[in-house]
Amino acid sequence: IAPSFTREESINAILSIRLTAGGHCFSVRRDKEVLMLFAKDVVSSSDEEQMEHLCKSLEQHNLRSLSFSSVNIFHANGYKMLIPQSEVKAGREKIWLKTLGEPLSGDDIVSSLVEPCDALLFSSQPSCFYELKGMGELGSIQNIAASFITNSILSVPSKHRGHWIFVEYSRGVVDIVEKKKKKLLFY
Repeated sequence: IAPSFTREESINAILSIRLTAGGHCFSVRRDKEVLMLFAKDVVSSSDEEQMEHLCKSLEQHNLRSLSFSSVNIFHANGYKMLIPQSEVKAGREKIWLKTLGEPLSGDDIVSSLVEPCDALLFSSQPSCFYELKGMGELGSIQNIAASFITNSILSVPSKHRGHWIFVEYSRGVVDIVEKKKKKLLFY
């Protein structure tokens, strides 16, 4: 969908970006109206290369020079782990995270609460995301696995007693959720 807004209108709009191993997409939304929508399949070997492709797309659509009220980033990467809150409260999250190895240099480790399973999703957040700060206030930066886990758990009918398995695959990264009744069995 081609842009249909002015520089002045962008100030009251939200830019939402989704980055995955298979490409990127972004939208510009004001209130409930989508002003622009763009998606591109791109195979990237690193977060930095992913950001280069994204920045080129933003420049091609003359968005880099605009200012938005908020910039939200949803990203996927393989450096993530779901850790029960009881383990985090006991201070054992670093032991769990050691099994992932070291994140890329410069990446921050962030966590987000995944309420339906009473756990925190820890993931790396590439430092290159801060390059987008000049386009507006960085609102939400989150790993899309948190939404995948939450949506998977909440999509099972409450009276269903059997096992449910949900799989998300994105170019070499596989996320699997197994649920029985209201309990997360495996991620």
